[in-house]
Amino acid sequence: MNVDGVPPMVGTETETLRQREDVVNDGNCRDALLACAPETAGPFYTVPKVVE
Repeated sequence: MNVDGVPPMVGTETETLRQREDVVNDGNCRDALLACAPETAGPFYTVPKVVE
């Protein structure tokens, strides 16, 4: 394969990762998530007891 005139590729060692600001939040979607649950009790999921 003839590669004359093809410029070399740039390696990843010269690039830096794009980073976003690290912000902690609750997602602000509790009601939407609880709407998908089969059973709830107030703001919590209700699950069956698995340990006897």
